[in-house]
Amino acid sequence: RRPSLQQNDVFLYDMKQIQDDSDSFRAALERHLGLALPEDLTTRVNEHSSNRAIHICDAEHELIRRTLTGIGATAADWILSDFLDKRGVSVASPSSFKELILDWRIDHCNATEAE
Repeated sequence: RRPSLQQNDVFLYDMKQIQDDSDSFRAALERHLGLALPEDLTTRVNEHSSNRAIHICDAEHELIRRTLTGIGATAADWILSDFLDKRGVSVASPSSFKELILDWRIDHCNATEAE
């Protein structure tokens, strides 16, 4: 007999949601968890720097950018069409999230050059 799979709830967000509207993000996370978060809890984005950092817009990284943009587009399409409406999936600010993940399809290095 196969063991049954246990479903776990999923909370989706884009990192920009934390940066752009941390109060709204916090409220959505509290609703999802069903509890009040401590007042002194802060949300911050890790701004780690490294001497091994690359400049992703350099021409030598075009292939990886193309690959990552393709993966981003596929992921965004799947999330929007097949995952968001599943039972147990909640999203921090759904309209904001949907707009942000559509951005995963864009190579911003090339978009900047085109402007």
